[in-house]
Amino acid sequence: MYNYTFVVTVYNCEVYLEECIISLLKQTINDFEILLIDDGSTDDSGRICDQYAYKYVNIRAIHKENGGVSSARNLGIENANSFYIIFVDCDDTMNEDFLQDVSQIIYEYNPDLIISGLWFDFYKKGKHVQSQLQSSMNRGLIGQSQVVNNIWEMFQGNILSSSCAKVYSMNLLKQYDLKFDENLKLYEDLEFVIRYLSKCNFVFLKETAYYHYRIILEANRFYSRIYDLNQVNNIIMTIDRTWMHYYSSYVNKEDANVREQMINIEYNILCQVISETLWKYLYKIPLFCEKVDVIRNLSEYQRIYKDKKDRRESMSKEIRFIYKNRKISLWGWIFYRKNRHKVARFLKR
Repeated sequence: MYNYTFVVTVYNCEVYLEECIISLLKQTINDFEILLIDDGSTDDSGRICDQYAYKYVNIRAIHKENGGVSSARNLGIENANSFYIIFVDCDDTMNEDFLQDVSQIIYEYNPDLIISGLWFDFYKKGKHVQSQLQSSMNRGLIGQSQVVNNIWEMFQGNILSSSCAKVYSMNLLKQYDLKFDENLKLYEDLEFVIRYLSKCNFVFLKETAYYHYRIILEANRFYSRIYDLNQVNNIIMTIDRTWMHYYSSYVNKEDANVREQMINIEYNILCQVISETLWKYLYKIPLFCEKVDVIRNLSEYQRIYKDKKDRRESMSKEIRFIYKNRKISLWGWIFYRKNRHKVARFLKR
């Protein structure tokens, strides 16, 4: 049995896959295995997985029909042969000293979860243009009460929205049968991380960023997964249930601070979904207006917007502009298209 398992979910990633695998193989300690879960790739990714599995004894390639990233990670959990598990996306990379530092933390503190910082690496036309550090303001070992009181700050730091850049205990995963919700197509990582946190006694927050999350500026993987805006209701209600189940174990369910943190996160999710989706349809007037009406009628939108009535100014100006002017005239639309850059700058003031 190994100490660590890297579960790499693979789907049509032939361009970046080898770079990802090599970064894991460069770890300064070698007590780990790599599971390459090929989620029905149609490009050369499957062959690359087999090639590395044949060459290295600590790499296994598992091929499955396409079922989404959650099903691939769940298969990784089922097949992991280790004490700890780390999830990695196939187009991302990891610093070589990650496991060495993690091992020291486990030896000294033995936490149920380790959360490190991560780098958002932005690429444009194949070139790296910028990196942005994401980490929690809190540092070191914290207990459940501190997690509860700082969950909003952790969410703002973008360290909860991804299941990557974390080290999970296989013992905890198996004890509580924790798996990703395969019915969620958005924010499945956040829901899983919150559910896992509810079972932790101690969490270690590490400021150092080892994980490099690749963002291609020409692509928008977020709204490409939004097939039906009505699924937003299901996403937010699922997170709401998970959240309240978590907190009800530690504090009064009606606690104002708990409620406020929950609403802040749900509101943030809703705004991102709305903003990303509507900008996709800016040049398709009928679809654009249709999507606006769908959003306004979402029960979760109405509930959260009502809860935030006293703080509506926090909503982005772009979204408020869209709501107040959803019946756009043809002449107004032509003006916008000709002057969209000036309008965009105006809306961001």
